[in-house]
Amino acid sequence: MGKKLCLLLADGVEEMEAVTSWDILRRAGLSVVAAAVGESCTVMGSHGIFIGADLLLPTVAAEKFDGLVLPGGPASFSLRKDVAVLALVRKMAKKFLAAICAAPLILLDAGVLDGRRHTAHFSILRELPLAEKSAVVVDENLITANGPGAAIPFALAIVRHFLGQESADAVARAIALGPDQVGTVAG
Repeated sequence: MGKKLCLLLADGVEEMEAVTSWDILRRAGLSVVAAAVGESCTVMGSHGIFIGADLLLPTVAAEKFDGLVLPGGPASFSLRKDVAVLALVRKMAKKFLAAICAAPLILLDAGVLDGRRHTAHFSILRELPLAEKSAVVVDENLITANGPGAAIPFALAIVRHFLGQESADAVARAIALGPDQVGTVAG
């Protein structure tokens, strides 16, 4: 049976990070279920683009997923205060977590960043002084990235984690991305 990931969406999510991750993970053959935080399966991204989720967060059963992907954007600031989101992050920390842009703040507030290598968007580095300056940082079952420009290498790092380098390379070739264009990955 294939790996199944939960992609968390909320109003204010950075569209590039959410949709790019979702698309690349599915292209690789991973099962991705988008869960919306709120009362509707439709969220409005940070740039006014509506995105539809598959289900609502209260119906997410952590034991049915192999990992959690957290796109960033302004949504991160409300999600870091959501007790249900923090509880899900803590459960998934034993499996796999990926967070991009401002979403590492959610990991910080959930208490799962201690002693872990990570990166984040430059605008939040005062809260994450140990963040590395790389576009993508891989620390075993934790992958972080610094912003929308790193969305493709971030998603490819997730593919590499679950399916190996060959699968990540195949997806990169399919989207006409050469190895020198993938970006800096520290891991």
